Amino acid sequence: MKSMWQNLSRVLICQNRNLTTSSYRWTIKPNLQQLMKTPVTPITPYQVLFAGKREDGSHLLKSAKYLVKELPVRFSHLIATIQGLPYIAVSNTKLKEVLDSYTGSFKKLYLYDSVNDSKTALAYSKTLTAILEKYNDELSLLASGFKAANEYIAADELGQSLDKILKWYLGIKILSEHYVAMHHPKSKYLGIICTKLQLQDLIMAKVDFARETCDFKYGKCPNIQLGGAVDCQFPYIPAPLEYIIFELAKNAFEATVKNHSNASDPLPDVKITISNTKEYFYIRISDRGGGMTKENAKKAIKYLYTTNKNKDSLSGQNIFNSVMEVPFSGPAGGPMSGFGFGLPVSRVYAEYLGGSLRLQSIPEYGTDVYLELQHINGNDCFKI
Repeated sequence: MKSMWQNLSRVLICQNRNLTTSSYRWTIKPNLQQLMKTPVTPITPYQVLFAGKREDGSHLLKSAKYLVKELPVRFSHLIATIQGLPYIAVSNTKLKEVLDSYTGSFKKLYLYDSVNDSKTALAYSKTLTAILEKYNDELSLLASGFKAANEYIAADELGQSLDKILKWYLGIKILSEHYVAMHHPKSKYLGIICTKLQLQDLIMAKVDFARETCDFKYGKCPNIQLGGAVDCQFPYIPAPLEYIIFELAKNAFEATVKNHSNASDPLPDVKITISNTKEYFYIRISDRGGGMTKENAKKAIKYLYTTNKNKDSLSGQNIFNSVMEVPFSGPAGGPMSGFGFGLPVSRVYAEYLGGSLRLQSIPEYGTDVYLELQHINGNDCFKI
């Protein structure tokens, strides 16, 4: 058995090595327009896990060689997606600011031809850190820009464009933060991958934060019941899951409080159920928040749908929260809702992570949200 895993590890390391040599050997460095036509070279979290960490730091150099060629390609596709929007949208000042920022990040990364020593690897990590620190502000501007352009763009076109932008964004974010995190190792983690994630602990941490936010806003919050496979443990990337759980719990708590506004009414519990299989794990969140009609349930997972009446201000609110909390800023502050991005962003992240997000609602009663996500420790898992 040990020999089998050693052989598998060698194969995956060779695959990663190939990514940094033969498939990325450029005789003439392509420009931005050429890179927009260059296909990406995705990798699986499974490859990342088994490539592992080397005491001599060689894993940092191998990863950097891959990223030096891969990230400019991905930024070019992100830029092309925004440039491909209708002119009236791209001319929006906030979207132009986002586009300029992404182009600036591309130029910084384009300066690197290779990373061949530890000093350059550290400098590259610092460059990525500076780029990542701008991301939350960029995405808030992106949301604000799309909100302003909403009246000029068909809803389906807007949704498809945002889906593409978010998926490019998440891929860049995961790869970049993983590399930066590898320069700051910590127990039970390989980069941003927690090798022994206790799902119950993650859920409770995000639920507790959502309860505090709800209690602060409304003065009360329902309790939760957690059941199912509460003891499951496996390797996973916590940060996107943390974002999704916070959003789903926040929505369930808020709906429950609003549907039981009479001070004398007891708040029914929000029920969370976990199931774990070989290839997938599942989380169901059930509330008695009054439910939705079929029409509104369909709208809820689309952008810019909100039940919050105060929709005129973006002040203090980062609607994307912190998609990756390691090692950057913590989760969202500001108002609990109001911009109609929480559920659709969660859906996009779930799909990117090889899963899905579905709503089943009973009008005048409550809503069940089903989150399905793919495990990352199998060779058929999703690609980043």
